[in-house]
Amino acid sequence: MAEIYWLLEPETRKVRYVGCAKNSAKRIRSHWSQRNSVYRSPVKDWLQSLSEPPEFEVIQTVPDEQAQAAEAYWTKMLRQTIAGPELLNILDGRKMRVDTRRKIGQAQIGNKLSQEVRDRIGQASQGESNKSAKLTEDDVQTILSSSESYRILAE
Repeated sequence: MAEIYWLLEPETRKVRYVGCAKNSAKRIRSHWSQRNSVYRSPVKDWLQSLSEPPEFEVIQTVPDEQAQAAEAYWTKMLRQTIAGPELLNILDGRKMRVDTRRKIGQAQIGNKLSQEVRDRIGQASQGESNKSAKLTEDDVQTILSSSESYRILAE
């Protein structure tokens, strides 16, 4: 079973976000712990402005195969009624299309990554293990120990 939940503004108890998860309490903790990640979204910006995790309520429990439709229903209904533009969902519960993911990725270009993220990226793809690597370790050692000009080495 899947849970459809909403996140509430702490002071006003206005609905700000609708989500879907197998375990909504665990998902809320995940939202809260990821609020400072380098990837920005309206929900993360809102969560970052809070001093404590928002309240949440499970509004419906549905079979897994109905979860996406139920989330879409609640998001669309709330956007058209009580929450209006204050609802932070980007989509009305639909799975994100590939071109939408690409556009969001393009919007992130130029955003600064934290040192922790840069370290993780660097560790995961250094040297020959990087799928874009053009040189082997032996090539690098040969180049470094060579007295030839860079132009000749490049050729």
